[in-house]
This record gives sequence, C-alpha cells and structure tokens, in this order.
Amino acid sequence: MTQESPSRGQIAPLLAALDRGLDMPPAQQLRGILDYGILTGALRPGERLPTVRELAAMAGLAPMTVVATYGRMKQDGLIETRGKAGTFVAEGRAGGRAGAETLRGLAEEIDRLLLRAGELGIGGSQLAGMVGLRARLKEARPRLEILLVGMFDTAVGDYLRLIRPLLDPGDGFSGMVLSDLRARPPARRPDIALSPMTRRAEVQALLGDETEVLAMSFLPATETRVRLAALEPGARVVMVSTQPQLVLQMRAEALRFLPHVEILQSLTLDDPQLSAALAEAQVVIHASRADSVRDGLRPDQTAIEYRYTPDLGVLRKDILPRIEALRARRTGGTATGDEGC
Repeated sequence: MTQESPSRGQIAPLLAALDRGLDMPPAQQLRGILDYGILTGALRPGERLPTVRELAAMAGLAPMTVVATYGRMKQDGLIETRGKAGTFVAEGRAGGRAGAETLRGLAEEIDRLLLRAGELGIGGSQLAGMVGLRARLKEARPRLEILLVGMFDTAVGDYLRLIRPLLDPGDGFSGMVLSDLRARPPARRPDIALSPMTRRAEVQALLGDETEVLAMSFLPATETRVRLAALEPGARVVMVSTQPQLVLQMRAEALRFLPHVEILQSLTLDDPQLSAALAEAQVVIHASRADSVRDGLRPDQTAIEYRYTPDLGVLRKDILPRIEALRARRTGGTATGDEGC
C-alpha cells in the first residue's frame, strides 16, 4: 500500500475551492491552490507532496494536468523532485519564517475583501473573475518611469511624498536635484520628467528628446500662506531670494496674499542695498536658500520662509492626462482621462 503524503491533509481542504463553473481553467486553479498553500505556510518547506496520481484523484483532474502543474512549479523553484522519494516543497520557499506574518496579513485582507463583496451581493467566483481580470489589465498596463527634478533635496523629498499617491502605483517615481542632473544622467532614462516651469528648457536639454518634460506649477505652501495672512496690516516687508527672477516671482505671488502690507523692497542676497532695507523692515520673507538672511535680524523682526508646494489641482487637470496619453501611445490605445488619478 502506498504511504500517504503528509501534505494530503493540508491540501484536501484547499481543493474545495476548485470550481468547474469558474471562468478559469482547472489547471490554473490548481496552481493557485498549491501556491497559496506554500506561501501561507500550510505546505511547509521540505514537506512531501502527493504523487501525481494521488493529487489527480483528490482533485478530480486528469493526471496530465497535475504533471503540467508540477512541471511549471518546479521551473519556478517552488517544488523539487528527489528521485523515487517523491516531490517536495522546495527548501527556503513559502512565507517561511520571515514572511509568515506578512502573508497571514494578506490572507486577512483577502477575507475582508470577500466579506465586502458578499455585502454587495458578489459571490466568490465572480470576485475571483474580477480580480483575475484586474490583474491581467495591470500586467498589460505599461510601466512608466517618472523623474521629478527640483532645486534642492528637501523640496524634492517633500514633492515626491505629495505627488506619489496621485500616480499609478505601478509606475516608477524618483527625484533628482537639478545640480546632480547637470553632473550625471539618472540611473534609468525617464519616460516623463516633472520640472519647475522656469527650468523646463534646461531639463529637456539635459534629458534629451526621448523624455517628455512637463512643467509643474507651484503655490506657496499652506504654512507660508497662513503666516502671510496673519501679518499685521501695514507691516513693512522686505523679500529676499538668491536670484533676481525668483525674488520677482515671490513678490508677484505674495501680493495675492499680502494686500494689507507694505512691501518695501524685493532684493537678492548680494544686493548692496540689502542691509539698509533690512534695517527698516518689520518682516523679512526669504526663499528657502536665502535663510542666511536670518543671521543678522533683530529680536523684534519676524522672519518667514517662503516655501512652495506643487499645485496638485493643475497636476490632476493637466499633467496626469498627459502621462496617461503617453501610456496609451505605448499600448496603441486611447487614454480615458481618469486613469492614474
């Protein structure tokens, strides 16, 4: 009499999930069942699996179906054969010790999804078909490499955290400081780059025509707007930045939030009139890279860092559709306008 495999007791309950009415080949379902057992640790590394005939009888499948499934799993390194000893779960596979908690958490998420689907009147077979279709669509969806170019490290990190949730989770998204981009190309050539409007032409020249460079719009950060709005009416203000065009841009933007104050002057750090202007100011508004201006201020003077944040409204309206248009061109399809949001 043939000795039963220790794993028969673990596999038998899982085989109850085989559904002949499901729009999924039985062989594919069997592979999913075995993968699930291995990944969750129900089938442990080194454990002997049923023979082809045993598993075929248990599942009600043709032996050749089991042979093909075992063959593909062996190629993927999930199982191994040991001559006449039989077929075993490969050592070091599965959720194993390191991944068991993570995989149990995934199983709990699947249970919650099943519960939610049931509340909506969606059966398990229908849900499995929906998940399978969604997975196939995701696999067919081209992955894009997106690079964000900023002026300094802190800002780039902040912008990455703000924008990442709006992008397709399957896309690559990284950041570089413009000075680093000038020194060396990125590790991967981006399909799309996001750049400040004033630097778009330079970034395009550095990355070449194969990358589509899109200009980002910026707003004063929420904290900056709040502090500007709280200034006393009639406060005497001096604005300081590192470059003439930047300080003019700051002044034009700040006037939208400062109709009640007096902007005495807008100067750069190296302007010879800066010291005299600061002596007259009650409030000094400075760019992030001009924070050295704080060093000589009096205790009765207020300093406000003028920080920026990406205009997410413009990003949703203008930039995300262009990203999806590029993705559609890669697949020969048509962008719907709401993907990736």
